[in-house]
Amino acid sequence: MISSFLLLLILIILPLSSSSACTDSVHSGYSYDVSLHSDLTVSFSTTSTGSSTDTASTLSLLVCSKRSSWFAFGFGNGMSFSSVLLYHQPSSSSAAKVVEEKYISGYTKSSITDSTLLSSTSSLNTDITGTTYGTCFNAAIPYTTLSSLNSVIFALGSSSSSSSSYTLSHHSVASTATIDFASCSLSVSSSSKNSVVLLHAIMMSVSFIILMPASVTIARYFKGSKRWIKYHQMIALLVVILVVTAWVRMLVWGGRGNMKSPFMHKTVGLILIILAVVVMPGLGVFRPKKVEPVTEEVDGMTVERVEVPSTPNNNNIEEEKRYKKRKLWELVHKNTGRFLIIFGWFNCFTGAVMAAKYVDKSYKILYLVFGWVILCWIGLWAFKEISRRQGVQNVMVLQHEAGGLKLDEQADAKVNEEL
Repeated sequence: MISSFLLLLILIILPLSSSSACTDSVHSGYSYDVSLHSDLTVSFSTTSTGSSTDTASTLSLLVCSKRSSWFAFGFGNGMSFSSVLLYHQPSSSSAAKVVEEKYISGYTKSSITDSTLLSSTSSLNTDITGTTYGTCFNAAIPYTTLSSLNSVIFALGSSSSSSSSYTLSHHSVASTATIDFASCSLSVSSSSKNSVVLLHAIMMSVSFIILMPASVTIARYFKGSKRWIKYHQMIALLVVILVVTAWVRMLVWGGRGNMKSPFMHKTVGLILIILAVVVMPGLGVFRPKKVEPVTEEVDGMTVERVEVPSTPNNNNIEEEKRYKKRKLWELVHKNTGRFLIIFGWFNCFTGAVMAAKYVDKSYKILYLVFGWVILCWIGLWAFKEISRRQGVQNVMVLQHEAGGLKLDEQADAKVNEEL
């Protein structure tokens, strides 16, 4: 199970950030190529009016996307207050696709306005087409200081067979990067909004696929340990911390993120948060004391029970109330835990589907990883349940045999007395 946890963590963390070096350009008229995303490449060259590239007058770009959707490339430290070149359909699906310069002042569609800050000249490149490079546009950007353009931003729309995917909508991939156009080095930022979503996925997956099942397993099958309740409570507290952190991050950054959560995922997630953060800790705080063991006579033998008899003694009303209160608490606590695990798994799978759709198709492997970890838990529970039931049966047989032996001894003693 530990190996499953490590594999899960590694598979989720790896795509958070990436870096690569420039390569010699395969396109005529450009010096270098850089890959910002598996579906987006940028080729560039500089034209200098002085002895140093830092006084270059023009940065020539060729931006290519393999996706059948809108895409953008520009300059800035984030989505707000950045200037970008946008390839899209301005209005209806019948409109021609164009490259336009835009200024982005916020996180809403209305904050995107026409601009000429870059003073660029850009156009579609019809000479480079096909599956190798996708759709490309040229741009020539004049400037005084080359290093002022090192901070770049890019975004990709969702791929679709429909032409409407070229109409500007919420992006599925977006990030910032640092390109040193002088030395030709690249670093794609790990602080993109996708990383916020992925950190949310890490914390929720660890909580509902690893920690919560572990907490339930300890409570059900390892009560023989004197410290089982401490481990159970510590894991439950860690789940609360992770779930709250993951939720707050999405609450703050989710509206600015790179993918929109379906209504079902958000609704189920909200219910899970309420149960995990409010209901379960509340049940833990107001946990009724368990009814003390009582004894009764069965067939002439004194038998000790950990619960009151199935038909409580009507003369002990207080004990009967305690018994019923404890049984009700156990019913709510156990079934809430089962609900959290089942629907937590469901939401982890819907989250993996969104990650594969909006972030990277390679996240489809999470279907297998989640499924494998869940099967491990189910297999462990089945084994422990069978062993537990078999153990109960063996105890019952031993108790029956011991009781029969004691009754036989009592009968023999009575016969001897009569004789």
